[in-house]
Amino acid sequence: MLSTRVNQVNSLCNIDEGNLITIAGYVGSGKSVYAENIAYYAALEGKHVVYIETEVSMEFIKNKFLKLHKYNNPSINDEVSLNKSYEEIVGKNITLIDFSKMQFRSLKKHITELQDQHPIDLIILDSFSSLVYKKNHPSLLEYLRYFQNIKDSFLSKPNICLIANTSRKGYLYAHSRSKISDEAEGTYKIDGITHGNKLNLFSDYIITVYSSEIMRLKNKIRLQVLKARNKNPDTKPIETCFLKDSLFIGDLENQLPHQVR
Repeated sequence: MLSTRVNQVNSLCNIDEGNLITIAGYVGSGKSVYAENIAYYAALEGKHVVYIETEVSMEFIKNKFLKLHKYNNPSINDEVSLNKSYEEIVGKNITLIDFSKMQFRSLKKHITELQDQHPIDLIILDSFSSLVYKKNHPSLLEYLRYFQNIKDSFLSKPNICLIANTSRKGYLYAHSRSKISDEAEGTYKIDGITHGNKLNLFSDYIITVYSSEIMRLKNKIRLQVLKARNKNPDTKPIETCFLKDSLFIGDLENQLPHQVR
C-alpha cells in the first residue's frame, strides 16, 4: 500500500499498486512538498522511488529530502553525519532524474533500465503541467499513455504520481461571489486543474492541495480527494499538519516514534 501520510485520505483512496495519481494545486500551494513527503516515506519503507524533476536542480530536491531526514533524526547534528545517514537509509532507494534537458525517448530508456536493475515501486513526475512547454516533445496525451502502459506492464506494478497545476487558485474563488466558508476554502473541481479532463480520464486518484498564508502560520494544509477508483467522492477538504521549516506534511500521529515532540 502507498501511504498518503493522512489517515482520512488513506481511507478514501486505499492506494495499492499500479495506479496513476494526480496531485494538483496552484503555484506555492505545497503540492511538490506533499509529493516529496510521499516519496521520502515510501523510500524509508524500502520502496524504490524514481523522482523525475522538470524544473529545479537535483541538489535542490535532495536538500529538501535532507530536511525531512533531519526532522526524522533530530539527534544528528552535523551535515556529514546527516548526509551519510540519509544515503544509507533513504537515498539508496530514491533515483533522481533531471528531465529538464532530457528527451522523452531517453527518459523511457532510462526508466526501463532502472526497472531491470531494481523493480520500481513509485514514479513521481514534477511537474506534468510543465511538459507542455518543452520543445520537440510529444503531446501530454502521449505521456499519459506511456505512464498508463508502464504501470500496467511492469511486473512491479509501480504507482505513478503526476504533479499538476490548477488554472486558478481555487474553483470557489473563480465561481462564487459570496464569501467562502472556512470549511469550503480550498475546494477544487476537476475543471479547475490544468488539463483536468485528460488527467481525469487517465487518473485513478486525484488529490488537490491548498494552503493559504494564514493556514501556513497555523502549520496547516488542506487536501481534497476529487477522484478515487473511478468514483467522484463529494468530500470536503481534509486538514492536516504542514511544518514548513522541516517540510513535513501529514497527520502528527504518522510521525516516527522519536519525532513526537
